[in-house]
Amino acid sequence: MICHGASTTRPNLDTDPQEDWWTVDQEAHILTKSLGRYNKGALARSLGGKEIKTSIASLSLNQQIGDSITLDVKGGYSNTTDDTLPNASVSTATWAIVSSGQFLDVPTDKIQPVGYDCSTGKCTFIFGDDAVLNDATSNTLNGNYANTTTNPLNPYSMHLGALGRYDTYADDTNKSLFIDLDWDTEFDHITKFETGIKFSQRIKEVRQNKQNIEGESITAFDPETGLPLKSDNPQDVLLVDFMSKDAFPVDNFMEGLVPDRQQPFLGGWSMIDPFAAFEAAFTKPDVQIRPDLSESRKVTQDNVSVYAKLNFEAFSGRLTGNIGARYVKTKVDADAYTSVKFESRNNMFTPYDLVYKKGLANSSLPVCNPSLFESGGLDHQFPAEPNCYDWALTHMHQWSDQAGTTPHYVMEDRDGDGINERYVMSDWLAPDNEIYVLQVAYNDDGTVRDVIRNEQSDGLVDGYEYSQSRDWWMIRRWLDLSTSDAVGQELFGEDEKYLAANRVVPTSDQADNSILLPSLNLNYAFSEEVIGRFALSKTMSRPTFDDLRPRANLNENPWGDAGWGNRTTTQLQPLESKNIDLSFEWYFNDSGLLSVAFFRKDMKNFLHSITETFYYKDIRETYDLGDVAINELLIVPEEGMTPSNSDCMPDRMIQSQVKDAWTFGCHPLDVSIKRNGKGSVNQGIEFNYSQNYDFLPEHTIWLRREH
Repeated sequence: MICHGASTTRPNLDTDPQEDWWTVDQEAHILTKSLGRYNKGALARSLGGKEIKTSIASLSLNQQIGDSITLDVKGGYSNTTDDTLPNASVSTATWAIVSSGQFLDVPTDKIQPVGYDCSTGKCTFIFGDDAVLNDATSNTLNGNYANTTTNPLNPYSMHLGALGRYDTYADDTNKSLFIDLDWDTEFDHITKFETGIKFSQRIKEVRQNKQNIEGESITAFDPETGLPLKSDNPQDVLLVDFMSKDAFPVDNFMEGLVPDRQQPFLGGWSMIDPFAAFEAAFTKPDVQIRPDLSESRKVTQDNVSVYAKLNFEAFSGRLTGNIGARYVKTKVDADAYTSVKFESRNNMFTPYDLVYKKGLANSSLPVCNPSLFESGGLDHQFPAEPNCYDWALTHMHQWSDQAGTTPHYVMEDRDGDGINERYVMSDWLAPDNEIYVLQVAYNDDGTVRDVIRNEQSDGLVDGYEYSQSRDWWMIRRWLDLSTSDAVGQELFGEDEKYLAANRVVPTSDQADNSILLPSLNLNYAFSEEVIGRFALSKTMSRPTFDDLRPRANLNENPWGDAGWGNRTTTQLQPLESKNIDLSFEWYFNDSGLLSVAFFRKDMKNFLHSITETFYYKDIRETYDLGDVAINELLIVPEEGMTPSNSDCMPDRMIQSQVKDAWTFGCHPLDVSIKRNGKGSVNQGIEFNYSQNYDFLPEHTIWLRREH
């Protein structure tokens, strides 16, 4: 169960008992109680699982050659498959059943607030228990009103919010062959010679498809015909339509956790079934989700290592040790998918295109033909260079001219071609005109010289009682439909119209690296009780398989300041560490040890997860990414970089943002990246004390201190 909070800027702050509804722990700086008339709750449930199968085989051969040589051969094979069982998730919403406006005039003594209360030291959810109404009689004028936003026991109080499906199949295969040769020898101080070669290969393939479905969109397919299915509007699928037949799984929900179990919902509520929700939304069982390859990958890693080691002793056995080296070569072949996901809405605008490329804010040009604003279907094929001025971009306006917020025109021949054209009157362009919210100065060649004024149009200006905000409907002919479903349907057909906003391209890469790993180990027995140890070594650790995918996943986000994404690369290098260890150990009885050790690790190629801001290439009209290299997609920002002097993707906005001040820059992305760092040094001293105390049966005292 989920409880959503609401903005504290809502009305009724003065009339509602805020001192009883809100409690703050001033020492911990946390909100321990939060209730409100506008808070809303929701239900969510996920069903599914996975099936894992593992097969293992091994072979070991040992051959003694003479009295001193031993040959070991070991082979191994393992395969693990991880396949998800049918799964789905669902959550509810209330936006179509209850709105904030319904609760504005509900008396305080009638309202049933929603939220949580942890002020007693134990937490509980607070919900209403009355009916949640949504009909023509639900108003305070006749006393028939809703007095709570959420009642989890009412099957008509919520509707479908979101659906999700997650299908993954992983196949992980490991093969190895080890050949080791040991030669026991008494040549001078050498006691044994060891050598060998190891081959290993790992192939991991993952096919992953995950989708969250919200709103009315084609994201599922008929399992029999393969044709796309369009979901019902979520608000029309009520909770009662996808309730499960399963009983509530426990009879002691939150027992011991809440101070009072008298609330009705604690006895259990109707379980929801995500599979039933899919069937209710698409009117068919077992629907298939739209394919999405962006998370699928296959990585093959081949490793070969050769080693040799000499074991020796001296000073009558008081000094023992070994010296050796291992050469390791690694090759990686990886296949993955790079994806760029744009907004697919049919109500997107690109301010840079309108002002800089189309010149629509250039008031020295004739006014655009009024036929552009006649009602009718949207036309994304409108000329890229209209060569006209659209005052609806630069001014607030009113549909009628009663408030003087529609310009007057003059017919003049300003370009000397003998044709009178329509221009706005000069008073409309006066700098002190309060409804003039976007003023742009252009050069004679039509390029932008300066943006003089760029303000939010809040809709009300002194002296213009009926003025409105800059309105998207008035400039709808300049919509950017390049990534919309409307264009997708024209280019790819109804079944695959989503491809206009979801660009996916297979990407492949290879990498190889080799490294020499020497080592030296010395042990010196100062006495039977005191031993000194010294070691020099170089070690390595490879990156994880998933970090070696050659891919980028980029997502546009017109709702916030930046989009997001992630980037992984096959070119990651293994972590290398140069190690020094020195220790002295005193075995003062059969079970007692006192030791001190110094260690130092000088590491490089640390794998770091960082988030960096990038721009990305403008590929809105590049529907086939086959010609776009993955390294060309991300652009490192530079001072002064704009869409005018680079090929970056410009900021876009949805229709509700048209009234705001416009942005003309590159659209930034916050990208999570795995990369090798410069390295670090880790060093310290370790003290260790361990001893059995015989007079304390079955107890051991062990102390350890590191610095």
